[in-house]
Amino acid sequence: MTPAPTKPQSRAPQLSPRRCTSRRSVVGVALLTLALGGAAGAPRPSAQPGASAPNLASSTSPAPVPANAPTNPPAPTPPTPAQAPPSVDLRLGREAVVTLTDGRRFTGILVRDDGREVVLRIAGIETLWPAARVDLVRLLPSVDDRYRQAREGLDPDSYPLHSELALWLVSVERVDLAIEVMEAYSQRHADHEQARRDLHSFRLLAELRAKQARPGPTAPPPVQPTAQPTAQPTAPRPPAGGDARPTAPARTPLLDAREQALVKAFELALDDSAEVTIPDDVLDDLFKTYGSTPRVPATPEARALFRSAPARVQLETIFSLRARELYPRLIILGLPDSLRRFRDDVHAAYLVSACATAACHGGQEAGRLAFATGRPPNSDANVLTNFVIADRFVALADGQPQPLLDWASPERSLLLQYALPRDEAQLDHPPAPGPDGRDRWRQALSGRQDPRYAAALQWVRSVVQPRPEFDLRYKPARPFEPPTAPPTNATASPPR
Repeated sequence: MTPAPTKPQSRAPQLSPRRCTSRRSVVGVALLTLALGGAAGAPRPSAQPGASAPNLASSTSPAPVPANAPTNPPAPTPPTPAQAPPSVDLRLGREAVVTLTDGRRFTGILVRDDGREVVLRIAGIETLWPAARVDLVRLLPSVDDRYRQAREGLDPDSYPLHSELALWLVSVERVDLAIEVMEAYSQRHADHEQARRDLHSFRLLAELRAKQARPGPTAPPPVQPTAQPTAQPTAPRPPAGGDARPTAPARTPLLDAREQALVKAFELALDDSAEVTIPDDVLDDLFKTYGSTPRVPATPEARALFRSAPARVQLETIFSLRARELYPRLIILGLPDSLRRFRDDVHAAYLVSACATAACHGGQEAGRLAFATGRPPNSDANVLTNFVIADRFVALADGQPQPLLDWASPERSLLLQYALPRDEAQLDHPPAPGPDGRDRWRQALSGRQDPRYAAALQWVRSVVQPRPEFDLRYKPARPFEPPTAPPTNATASPPR
């Protein structure tokens, strides 16, 4: 009796079995298998049970052919197929939702899912879970589908909603759709200055990316210069009446991802509206380092209960222990409330458009105070960097050190005083002479009755006191402190 042949085995893409827990997942696996069929290789039949493979190496002569057998022409040799490329996981780089075995969910860019671990990039920080802790990885709909859904329900008169949608599109590298969003809003609200600036920024960003994508001309080989006598450089002479102002300053660097996460953690309140997630590996290190303290659960049962507790409960424990080494690893989606108010009431209201311009503190003649001018202007990286600059910068006003943000006397904050007309300000902005000798300074606010002044002053008053003190690796383009000036904004650190 001839044994039944086994089914052909096919080399499918490496997909975790947990992804096949729903009909949608099964359909997704089938479509992905079809899409990668050529790359995965054709099905390869197995040997029949009980049959041994012929030993081709031991064959020394062809089998005898009967004399009366018809002679057939030799069969053409099939072409050797090209070597199949390695299997590519098309899910990587797309937005996905990871559901853990304890029910918690995380959304980010899928970086790795190799059967051993799952890695998501959330707010620029890669977060890792062992595969045993992951119950499901679900891809989100495509950017185009989500964009169409968002546009259908978008309030045509809401600038914040248009701005948030455009910034999300930039974050997923669809600047073309971000331009489309702001064009639609600007056509309806032609007098909205911030929308026009956003649209201009997005167009510049698209042009820059297009230039970067185009291959440039091949550079000719360098020509070895003939040895010439080296002339000694002449030091530039500072202008009369003040310190030298460099004419070609280095671009103000932005906070890196770790520094941004650290600033957000220190500005976060326990009742904050920002969404917070505590990764499992952070809790692991919390148990390992602080497990002997009374505030950290000691038994496995208590720790399992603590893992399932709301993030605010976990956060309160981390803050009470002042476990600062864990702060940069907290996942805070968006900006905490105080930083969001700084963005809306100060940064977007007048700092970007009046203070951080190319002709002022955002250009080559910025002087010691140089704000970050990245694109888009109100991105989290820009906002957080300029917040740190404003928080730590100390100027000389009437010959005395004065902070840009005076938390002890909010009305004397130079970020407010220097924006007022000089006849209303307690501390006048110093003259800013241009090449022609004329003062280039222009007031950013119309006066104390300006609603933007009231909103900015209220924000300074509302920030938590005393201010936390913590070290950043961030190195500004220029020193925060004036020469020989003692620190003026130092306060006792809160208990975290």
